[in-house]
Amino acid sequence: MKLKILFVDDEQNIISGLKRMLHPMRNEWQMYFALSGMEALNILKETEVDIVITDMRMPIMDGATLLSKVKELYPHIIRIILSGYSDKELILKASKVTHQFLAKPIDALYLQKIIEQVYSLQSILHNQNIIRLTNGVKNLPSLPELYLKIEDEMRKKNPSVKNIDDIISQDIMMTAKILHVVNSAFFGFPQKIIDPLQAINFLGIEVVKSLVLMVHLFSESLDETLNLKIHKLWEESLRVANLSKEIAKEEKLDQKLIEESFISGLLHDIGKLVMWRVKDYEENVRQQMQEFNINSIEAEYAVYNTSHAEVGAYLLGIWGLPETLVEIVCFHHKPSDCRNKGFSPLTIVHAADHIISNELLDKSYMEDFMIESTINKWIRNFTKEENKNE
Repeated sequence: MKLKILFVDDEQNIISGLKRMLHPMRNEWQMYFALSGMEALNILKETEVDIVITDMRMPIMDGATLLSKVKELYPHIIRIILSGYSDKELILKASKVTHQFLAKPIDALYLQKIIEQVYSLQSILHNQNIIRLTNGVKNLPSLPELYLKIEDEMRKKNPSVKNIDDIISQDIMMTAKILHVVNSAFFGFPQKIIDPLQAINFLGIEVVKSLVLMVHLFSESLDETLNLKIHKLWEESLRVANLSKEIAKEEKLDQKLIEESFISGLLHDIGKLVMWRVKDYEENVRQQMQEFNINSIEAEYAVYNTSHAEVGAYLLGIWGLPETLVEIVCFHHKPSDCRNKGFSPLTIVHAADHIISNELLDKSYMEDFMIESTINKWIRNFTKEENKNE
């Protein structure tokens, strides 16, 4: 089945250029082209589409407005901005409805690579309802008290970047969204950024403030039950992140891999924030666990043919976060399924998740790489440190 892509741009010469540039892909992609947002919506009424790629600045209906309507009407569609404008206000406006930003001019091979990477992520999920839900996520829940802390810091006459980084690094969704925006092509950073402090320094405090206030990522009202679950997830994720960082230091990894271990540990269970939005999710998983005497991951697969690990990886992947991060989140329960073998931050996060949350270890992975004794050493060290702090 061909991948179906709709390109939207109000300039005919841009549309003509896209047609010429992508002509070699005509046998693999079914491509549609529209000169306005309204024309695009009319095409979508009649045609099933997998990806919409639109310009930002267009008369009558701009790209952000178009993608907002696409998100509401067709939440399963992947939404991408392709624009030559780098207006930060427009980027922030679009950030709540787009999965990725791409900058003009763009090389044909690079555009092809991005499209195929984004679409191939759907292969890790085997449930269309979950794909629809994940693609349609608007404001994933975040901790209200952390939002108040960052807002208080930003209101100060001379807000501290270090203090803001400390707050952001403690929260899953703040970390993910800041990294999402800073890794957009519009900011032109030559390498992927996985460190929130680097992201804040690069974006600037005012942009971060605008991101928090305009996108409203952190202001969702939560019922008491969900709030308690998020607190527990936050606490466990932060403990996994901190332990992952300590293990990486102990193993004398370089600074980049230490940062990667921390961020991956913080985001490893982000998929749960999506799964909690699935009707009767926890009840269905619990029922499977009790009925068949299986663990929660096996129960997720039994009911949904996927798990929170793949959902989290898919969400981070369509946001354009680094592949290494996506890979760790995807395989943190079963690292033996990962194509990249050997000792890495994935090994560390998998072990830290076992130590902190009592998740099952992947026995075949440990045997293949003879790391069981190493993990046992980490457990002993962690237990010793815990006892010391009590």
